[in-house]
Amino acid sequence: MEVADFIMEGTTSKSEGASTPKETDLKPFDRDLRAKEADIVKRFKEASLDEELFLKQKSKVEWLAAGDNNTRFFHNSLKSRTHRSRIDIIMDGGGEVS
Repeated sequence: MEVADFIMEGTTSKSEGASTPKETDLKPFDRDLRAKEADIVKRFKEASLDEELFLKQKSKVEWLAAGDNNTRFFHNSLKSRTHRSRIDIIMDGGGEVS
């Protein structure tokens, strides 16, 4: 499936569900409306999850392609942070250095 398919499916699910809560509020005991609303919510959640999984996979592929270029920068930033966080001396309550 393409990204556009996920987005379109999610948009369709949203637009189908737009009037259902209003109808359900007007007819709270109508089982058909409740079943329809539950089905729309379920399909929307599935489409949202599929879209999220697709985007995670896409970002992972992009990271694998470009990630090696950032390795040097990443390790240098870690080294810099380690040096800044390093404790060189410790002073006790009386001002004695240990």
